[in-house]
Amino acid sequence: MGRKFKMAIVFMILFGILGYAAGFGLNYMNAQDIQASLTSDLALMIMGCAAGGGFILGLCTKGKKEEKHKNKGVTTEGEETDIAFDSKFISAETLRTDKELIYSTWKDLPMCNKTGFIFRNKRVGSKFEVNMKPETHALVLGTTGTGKTQLLANPTIRILSHSAEKPSIVMTDPKGELYEDNADVLRKEGYNVIVLNLNDPYESSMWNPMEIAYNTYQRAGNLAKEVKKYIDCTPEDMGFTRISEADLNGATYGNTWYGFEGKAFPTHDMIKRELLATKIKLEDEAKSDLRNIALSLIPDDPQCKDPTWPNGCRDFITGLMYAMLEDTRDPRLGMTKEKFNFFNLYKMAMKRDPAGERESQLKTLAKYAEGRDTINGNVQQLMSTVCGAASVTQRSFLSTLGSSVGKTLGDDGILYVTSGTEIDFTKFADQPTAFFIRIPDHKTERHPIGVLCISQLYKVLVDVANKTVNPKNGKKGKLKRPVYFILDEFGNMPAIPGFGTMVTVARSRNVFFEIILQSYTQLDIKYGSEEAKNIRGNFQMEVFLGSEDPSTIQAFSEACGETTVFHEEENRSRNTKDTNQGENISTSTQRTRKPLIDKQELRQLPRWTVIAKIFRKSIMKDIMTPFFECEFMEKSSAKMPARTSKPLDVSRIFYDIDKRNNIVFGNKPDDDFGF
Repeated sequence: MGRKFKMAIVFMILFGILGYAAGFGLNYMNAQDIQASLTSDLALMIMGCAAGGGFILGLCTKGKKEEKHKNKGVTTEGEETDIAFDSKFISAETLRTDKELIYSTWKDLPMCNKTGFIFRNKRVGSKFEVNMKPETHALVLGTTGTGKTQLLANPTIRILSHSAEKPSIVMTDPKGELYEDNADVLRKEGYNVIVLNLNDPYESSMWNPMEIAYNTYQRAGNLAKEVKKYIDCTPEDMGFTRISEADLNGATYGNTWYGFEGKAFPTHDMIKRELLATKIKLEDEAKSDLRNIALSLIPDDPQCKDPTWPNGCRDFITGLMYAMLEDTRDPRLGMTKEKFNFFNLYKMAMKRDPAGERESQLKTLAKYAEGRDTINGNVQQLMSTVCGAASVTQRSFLSTLGSSVGKTLGDDGILYVTSGTEIDFTKFADQPTAFFIRIPDHKTERHPIGVLCISQLYKVLVDVANKTVNPKNGKKGKLKRPVYFILDEFGNMPAIPGFGTMVTVARSRNVFFEIILQSYTQLDIKYGSEEAKNIRGNFQMEVFLGSEDPSTIQAFSEACGETTVFHEEENRSRNTKDTNQGENISTSTQRTRKPLIDKQELRQLPRWTVIAKIFRKSIMKDIMTPFFECEFMEKSSAKMPARTSKPLDVSRIFYDIDKRNNIVFGNKPDDDFGF
């Protein structure tokens, strides 16, 4: 029999006796008849009411032992404290009222000016409730078949696009499902829909990863055209800012001054120094873009036992792109924007000269690296690792080059889609944009291009943010429109160079990432255990849909914390010398710590169940409403836009390295007679 029930019986008897006595007393005061008062209706009625009240009170009252069940202790200073902190589940009321967790309904989303990644979307009665965590990155754990598309991807796209904020959304879309389910509706919501289709490049918008570096480098060489000379007016009149007194070094403003990038320079020498410094800065930016391209084509592999070969090939490709960049400054050579692309990079990287067993196959490329500025450039140094290697070593480098760059760029579809640019990344913060990056899961040789696109888009967004001025406070550094990256199958993509730093910087720039993994192990494999920890540490929201990986289940269960459970234990003992004496039975209350969410529970989550772990918040566990059951979310099947396929005009864009070398070095005859 339970302790509370026993206490309720005792209370019922005591209160019944007291009630009967009170009823007897009241009746006797009126009737002055003991016999009649003992059996009066009043006495019996009060006894019944008192007994019932006592029973209820007994059930509600905590006994002395229960009072001891508090998860409390006392410090040496005598202060009461929790013995252990208990994790708990967040309440429905908190989800609706916590100001740090955006709450809305589908009906109210058009008035919602602040958004975030979605962790709860559920029909409650006649309402469809939505909870978002603003200004944070999200990590989703969901193995195949857990409903990632139905529970999170599609609802997230629809909810964000239906909001008043209308953030831009970038999605990796391995199977094309996200485009098919959402593109038409996104257009109706006012979005500019763009597709980089690496599954069918001839049906894709074009994007040349090398073009940004080209434009930056060309600007560096033509900065003088941006300078304006002013006479007989003040900088303030023309909207320019004067140089601070500390930097003027005695120079003064006269009738003539020069304007550049919003600043006014009083002398010719000062503007020249400014242009030189800006030129160096821009050239470094252009080369940094090219280094990132090389790193995406030949990524770091934490599992690689000997990095000599990939590192050497990466230097070679970097040097080759630097050389192409330098050639753009010499109009004789014809390295135009149309020729500064992967097509010519691939053709150069794969160029081989006839050679014997102990001869170099890269004589032409070695010549291409010669005669360059070795003080301000390092083309020859970078390319010499491969070009200057002994023949046997060189062949090993070339083998590595073929299995990486050759595998990715030796694809006519990739060479076509990267031969020009139709996508302007700088516009993503200006207008609502939905960018679908179709990275086919079955064509792994094209994955580096998808990774490069994500990396370059992020870099452009950060550059735009750094130049964006907030009209409210005059500060720079934040995009005026948020950009959300939803990266499906993140664990199956090549490592994004510097991703740990990217997620650290992105949040303050109004750029947010949601990565979808099957397990934590995928991060460890792609990025190494230390970098994986750094990446996870920047994701302050984790959403669990299901996983088969034991270490992931263990880690997530532990991260959700523990709770205290009190339970009674019954001990029985008998005196063996006195067999006539019955058993001695005693009970004691034990305190046990258990996971808030057990590992076995994580393995057997009911379908559509979502668990969200949010920084500084209690754990959220709820059953979501899948996309296909949300009738108010319009269902459509969008088709990829029909495009006119064009063959790559090789004769127009080909850069002849032999012709280039002849122009630079001259066609010197092998002997005095010219033959």
